[in-house]
Amino acid sequence: MKIVGVEGRGDGRQPGFTVEFSDDLDPRQDIQGLISMDPPMDIRIKAVGRKVYLSGEFQHGRHYTLTAYPGIRSRWGVATASEHAETVQIPDLKPQVRFSEDGMVLPTVNRQRVRFQTVNVSRA
Repeated sequence: MKIVGVEGRGDGRQPGFTVEFSDDLDPRQDIQGLISMDPPMDIRIKAVGRKVYLSGEFQHGRHYTLTAYPGIRSRWGVATASEHAETVQIPDLKPQVRFSEDGMVLPTVNRQRVRFQTVNVSRA
């Protein structure tokens, strides 16, 4: 069994990583401690099928080195034989514009201004 891909997830409010293996993982194995991050941090690991989802205090736009150690087993008992290290970036948030509040009419207060929230959008 081997790692076939590591991807940084930057969509949503909780950035993280997805690690994909060549086989389904053994659901009975606790893989905490068999995967680490550099810079070191506490990570939460969730294995589903062939994928492992990592979440933690990751920041958009930063690079992290993920290391998977030998011994991660597939559901058929085949384990990873070698260490795998890969540097991956959490992508920046995509530009977004949204209304600050729900509503359907122009407000009568605040001089009838409509408020917006923006992410990674230059001011015009």
